[in-house]
Amino acid sequence: MVQFPSEAGDPMEPLHCDAHGTYVAVELAGRRWKMCPACAAEAEQRRQAREAEELQREKAARAAADLERRLSVSGLVGRFARATFDAYTAELPAQAAALQACRQFAEAFNADAGGGLWLIGPPGTGKTHLGSAIVSHVIHHHLRTASIHGVHQVMQMLRESFGRKEGSGWSEPETTDELLHRLGTQPLLVLDEIGVSRDSEWQREQLFAIVDERYRLERPTVVISNLTVPELKGVLGERVYDRLREGARVLPMSWPSHRGNGGGR
Repeated sequence: MVQFPSEAGDPMEPLHCDAHGTYVAVELAGRRWKMCPACAAEAEQRRQAREAEELQREKAARAAADLERRLSVSGLVGRFARATFDAYTAELPAQAAALQACRQFAEAFNADAGGGLWLIGPPGTGKTHLGSAIVSHVIHHHLRTASIHGVHQVMQMLRESFGRKEGSGWSEPETTDELLHRLGTQPLLVLDEIGVSRDSEWQREQLFAIVDERYRLERPTVVISNLTVPELKGVLGERVYDRLREGARVLPMSWPSHRGNGGGR
């Protein structure tokens, strides 16, 4: 039981605690505290435990909010929200090699290393699955922002951002400047479906702005395309191609489509 301090000068009579037995009051700064020292220590331990639990709850809440924020801009939707390396079907040696290279890239991810990967091959060879698995690994294991978008999706996102005013939080739709800044600076960007549609001069300039910023900051970029490397150079243009190609590893993924076998697209 907590007791208020009494005036000093009273006899230091023994006191009794029902839980801990006999004890002597403590005199501090001219005041005598009659609370059992053992009870006081236990109360302090409980206070510290409550404080630690509260800090842990706050930490977990912040981590959950951060994960929600990263996933909200990740581009991982539908089947690709569940894409993992373990779920990728690798029956051929070349498939196993591509899987291993993507897994190693994700596990050793360095946001300041530049370069990246090029996943090149026909449709249905699992390129988007592996790109999505890389994004998911970086988000969940490295706790960094990463996203996968088709180039046409990026352009649509930019068009939809025109005229937006700056919001008050991460859940608000991004303005054009905010979107360009995020795509240009976030730790990892996977650009999918390069070369699927004919790009206008405006689209090329937007893509160059994103790629050039990532090149300047040495942010890794993963490229996914059904085109060959020479064809990509023609589609991207020399400025974008050179920046994406520098330091990047090309992974040929040229085997029959295995859509429906766990690794599809």
